[in-house]
Amino acid sequence: SENPDMASDPLPAHHVPVSASVESGRRLIVLVPADSDHAAMTHRVWKLANTTGMHVQFLSLCKDAAQEPSLRRALITTSALIRDGRVCAEVNVEIGMNWVDAVKRNCQPGDMVVCFAEQRVGLLQRPLSQILESNLGTPVYILSGLYPEKHSRSNRLSQLMAWAGS
Repeated sequence: SENPDMASDPLPAHHVPVSASVESGRRLIVLVPADSDHAAMTHRVWKLANTTGMHVQFLSLCKDAAQEPSLRRALITTSALIRDGRVCAEVNVEIGMNWVDAVKRNCQPGDMVVCFAEQRVGLLQRPLSQILESNLGTPVYILSGLYPEKHSRSNRLSQLMAWAGS
């Protein structure tokens, strides 16, 4: 069940049904794509952390070491914006492309993974939330509406090209 404050949010969050409840976790492991709009997600992540009383770890992947410093700075700024008396936040940026491996390295018992509905991976562009649930058995909370529309169109185009190529 969603918090009434979240239901009134113009960009509602969706909780994927899982065996563990939101309140049972220790941290929110927020998977942040390198090209995401950090400003748009800040308020949503703060609301979720404040509602659940959980700490936040922003986790992001970048393709190469050259991209890492700017991505780290953006996430440090985001984490500073959500910190208050109840919410603590930390940042981890890893080089690579495999979200499942990154989550395995960072997730501890009781943590909950937070990803965006628009996050898709692999040649078939499957939703990251589905891949994480099937590979990890970890609770996944999905935030939707945080990518600009161009990402959705670009994902559809990528998916179409993947199908055409195969």
